[in-house]
Amino acid sequence: MDAEHQEWLSIFKEWQHSKLPQKDFCKAQGLRYTQFCTKRSEFLQQGIIQSCRPADLQKRLATAFLPIGLASSVAAKTPSMIEIQLPHGILLRIPVDVTA
Repeated sequence: MDAEHQEWLSIFKEWQHSKLPQKDFCKAQGLRYTQFCTKRSEFLQQGIIQSCRPADLQKRLATAFLPIGLASSVAAKTPSMIEIQLPHGILLRIPVDVTA
């Protein structure tokens, strides 16, 4: 691995140990955010680094699913499906009577 790769690995490890969002980390380190994202994407595709910090992953998993409920008066007026529009055009359709 060349010196540039080693330097970026060091930067990514430093970011992983920081508690800063990527943009804030880049600003504090004097890095261009777009370059950080480009290099990080390259390293992710090559399997050199992981997709997120372990603490972030735990936080995401802890809040990934939240229970929802409908009052009976609302449920009576709604269709049989709940639609949730996610980023990138993903549409989830969930039957109202689903229990988990």
